[in-house]
Amino acid sequence: MDVIDAKGLPCPQPVLLTKKRIKEGSGGFVVLVSKREQAANVAGYARSMNCSVQIEGTEEGYRVEVTGGEDTVETGMKDVRDASDGESPEDGCVLVINSRCMGSGDDELGEILTGAFMHTLTEIDVPPRTVILYNSGVKLAVKGSPVIDDLAALESSGADILVCGTCLDRFGLLEDVLVGRVSNMYTIAETILLSRKTVTI
Repeated sequence: MDVIDAKGLPCPQPVLLTKKRIKEGSGGFVVLVSKREQAANVAGYARSMNCSVQIEGTEEGYRVEVTGGEDTVETGMKDVRDASDGESPEDGCVLVINSRCMGSGDDELGEILTGAFMHTLTEIDVPPRTVILYNSGVKLAVKGSPVIDDLAALESSGADILVCGTCLDRFGLLEDVLVGRVSNMYTIAETILLSRKTVTI
């Protein structure tokens, strides 16, 4: 079985290498990565392409075994495009949050505004269909966050919450995520570019 050694590579390189290998087809392969969130990101992408995945911890990191038929190669991406093509303004937007504070100038005020904004999202008729959290915005999805209940409510209503794994790792918060799914820059970029409406606060 072919091996892709992606140990030590930054996000989203392991996912991009996985994508390339899946498109090439011709049987299963193994991806070696250094960190748990990288293994999760590779596995998540592979599953979105209708591949089967097994993750195993090793002394140097993680081993992700990917298998799937050649006829499934483009299915995952096609499904994403079809969903994007079929959406309407009423389907909601992609909301990008790159800071735990809304606005700049006064962090305490910014946190108050963020709390009010997130709670308002749970009350309006058209909530976002996807919420992307990166940089210090990932702190909204971890233990101790004042808006964790609101994010949980959005997720329960169907919103997909993507939390940047690189950012979580940078802040030492990978073990503290309570809401959403740890994601990667490939998925984040793809989600933004395929959306008809993206809002950043």
